[in-house]
Amino acid sequence: MGYEINRFQQEINKEFICPICQGVLENPQQVSECEHAFCKACIDEWLKRQPTCPVDRKRISPKDLTPVPRILTNLLSNLEIACDNANYGCTTVVKLEKLPEHLRECYHSQTPVQCTKGCGITVPKYKSKDHNCVLDLRSIVEQQASSIAKMQSEINSLKASGITEMQTELTEMMVSGLSHMQTEITDHTSGIRFLKECMRSMVGSNPQTRLQFMLENEDFLRSLETARVTQWGSMISTPNDDMLEGIKSSLTENGCPLHLATELIEKATEKHWPSGLSSLDARQLNREQCEKYVAKRIPGKQAVLVLACDNNHVPENLIMDPGLVMIFSRGVE
Repeated sequence: MGYEINRFQQEINKEFICPICQGVLENPQQVSECEHAFCKACIDEWLKRQPTCPVDRKRISPKDLTPVPRILTNLLSNLEIACDNANYGCTTVVKLEKLPEHLRECYHSQTPVQCTKGCGITVPKYKSKDHNCVLDLRSIVEQQASSIAKMQSEINSLKASGITEMQTELTEMMVSGLSHMQTEITDHTSGIRFLKECMRSMVGSNPQTRLQFMLENEDFLRSLETARVTQWGSMISTPNDDMLEGIKSSLTENGCPLHLATELIEKATEKHWPSGLSSLDARQLNREQCEKYVAKRIPGKQAVLVLACDNNHVPENLIMDPGLVMIFSRGVE
């Protein structure tokens, strides 16, 4: 998918526009016979659906695609483009060929980075300098406490209208668990270890939370490095069986429980993905949201693991439990 035209500082020649996505060409390829040029990701996805040139409808196949002439590549490289983080305050304008280098250093970057001070929380890069382990973990604790309080209120409402003996026992167990948690909070007022134990205590009262998933798979999740996807257009939405088997093997070899690896791989194609990712048009429409994913690199593969427990900040139509396996032909750092 190409670059948005309104990010450029000069008028864009129509020869630089991809006929498919109507953006400025990104990693361009051309049809050798008719010389029509397209973004590589766009034309690759197009040819999966129909073997014709999008412009003149002549029959073509992937082997008919070649790189564009060097002069076009040079002209594109010299176009001046605004930073991807312009909406977050960055005013930098660079030549297109320098954009990846700038994004690696941009202070306003929304790229997620993992805290190295001990808590393991993932935050946007621009917030990392101000990140406070204790305060941010305490915020998570408070959110979980609020959820438990809401559940307690609902149970009390059921009790007022006449609940069964089993529901009464559940209420007593909830009250006991809350009392135990409040005692721990009173006795321990600081330290990451205390906060982590407090989180474990609360998860015991609500075993279906995403927080429980993090704790149950802590060793495996810690073994994964945070990843950055630079070429979203290279996503392989319908991987073959060999690809999927290779990803599954990598997951299990690096400590992923077999049942979890099996579940992730069974849902690793677009037909199983949520509505915001289930088609090329949907993914193009939600590309900006996808760039906010917190992703983990699957070792040795051009693939990432996007877990629901790491991505509470994205819309529900772009994530599902326990997470998504996304495979790319390139562009995973």
